[in-house]
Amino acid sequence: MKTHWKKLQNPDYFGSWSIPENEDLILTINFVQVEAVTNPSGRSEQLPVIHFKEHVKPLVLNVTNSQQIQLLHGSPYVEDWNGKQIQVYKDYTKFAGKEVECVRIRGKIPNLKKPSFTPSHKNWDKAINKILAGEGTIEGLKEKFELTEEDEILIKESIQKELENA
Repeated sequence: MKTHWKKLQNPDYFGSWSIPENEDLILTINFVQVEAVTNPSGRSEQLPVIHFKEHVKPLVLNVTNSQQIQLLHGSPYVEDWNGKQIQVYKDYTKFAGKEVECVRIRGKIPNLKKPSFTPSHKNWDKAINKILAGEGTIEGLKEKFELTEEDEILIKESIQKELENA
């Protein structure tokens, strides 16, 4: 994992450097408010800022991204955006005659359905072994997968069986 140089400057706000390479992030809007934002040159402006429910820094909201959220969620009112999810990605735009990285919001609502995790899943045995080794948990599986009550019982039974055989 490489470190973007802007992360070393400890900026107060979310930026393109906050997004892992070749990935999107799905974030939940907690609230939007106008705040005094100080740019790297020390100049302060009152700008709209999105705060997220996830543990990431807030994002200064530009017009392009504001319009995208309005289109995505059907309301121009920032209060209506609370609790809504957005999918952010790294893109490029022209600024002061140069191409620079920026944060953009996808024009679709994120797919929140998690894949199923059943005994036929290719990583079923691997997941059980990781739990046995203390490198994973059933709760961790639930964060990434849909896990039925029956399949959770099967996992617990498999773990118990392995412990008894050890």
